[in-house]
Amino acid sequence: MADYSINIKRLYLFSFLKMSLFPMAIITLFWKDQIGLSIAQILLVQSIYSVAMVVMEYPSGYLSDRIGYRTALSLASVLGICGWGLYTIADSFLSVLAAEILLLDDPVFKN
Repeated sequence: MADYSINIKRLYLFSFLKMSLFPMAIITLFWKDQIGLSIAQILLVQSIYSVAMVVMEYPSGYLSDRIGYRTALSLASVLGICGWGLYTIADSFLSVLAAEILLLDDPVFKN
C-alpha cells in the first residue's frame, strides 16, 4: 500500500502558492511597462479572462469526468506551462490574451 501523505502535503503547498497570487502583484506593471499595453487593454484582457472562466466552468467539470481526473489535471498542468511559456515571449495584446486563456487551468479540468 502506497503512502500518499507526502503527495497530499505537496498538493496543499501547491494550492497555497497558487492561491497567494504572487504574479498578480507585478503582472499589470509587466503588461504596461514591458509589453506596452494601455490601461484599457489591460482591463479588456482581464474582462475577457473573466468571461472565459465563467464560460469554461461547466464544460471543464464535464470533461474531467469524461477523461478522468488524473488526465485532466495533467492536461491542465501542461496548459499552465504553455501559458507561462507564452508569457516569456509575449510582445502584444494578442499574445498576452492567448497566454491568459492558456492559464485558465484554475477552473479548467478541476475536480
